[in-house]
Amino acid sequence: MCIRDSILIVLDAAKPLQHKLIIERELEGFGIRLNSSPPHIEIIKKERGGVTISSTHKLTYLDDETIRAIVSEYKIINADIRIKGDYTPDELIDAIEGNRTYIPAVYVLNKIDQISIEELDIIARIPHNCPISALDNWNLDGLLETIWDHLNFIRVYTCLLYTSPSPRDS
Repeated sequence: MCIRDSILIVLDAAKPLQHKLIIERELEGFGIRLNSSPPHIEIIKKERGGVTISSTHKLTYLDDETIRAIVSEYKIINADIRIKGDYTPDELIDAIEGNRTYIPAVYVLNKIDQISIEELDIIARIPHNCPISALDNWNLDGLLETIWDHLNFIRVYTCLLYTSPSPRDS
């Protein structure tokens, strides 16, 4: 059984970006990474031979010297490091520490009844968002659908849609 988590972050539609950045910074400090996946970096410690680095992609954010400096800070002197993507130094540190949590998040932009259509068009560009008005019950079905999408739920129907199950169908 696969248990899937998600975080709903409710933001005021009048100041969504300011609040979004504050919340993301706080969660990053606690090791929670929103809407991203763990880096495909393998660190295999060995008894001798130094640090060997192999990569399947061209690294634009890291070079061998930077990687060696980071792993030496964590007292890793002998290891094979296999990098399967183009990652930043922060993502390398996340892979070394191995205690980060990667969770999908939905930004619920509330109070859209208090902003103009032009402002709504601008804040709708925020990825992983769902604008609603809890006061006027606007787009609550859209929020439910967004949550289903982020949790990768599927619907399984055992009878025809919008019909009651019948004992004769079994």
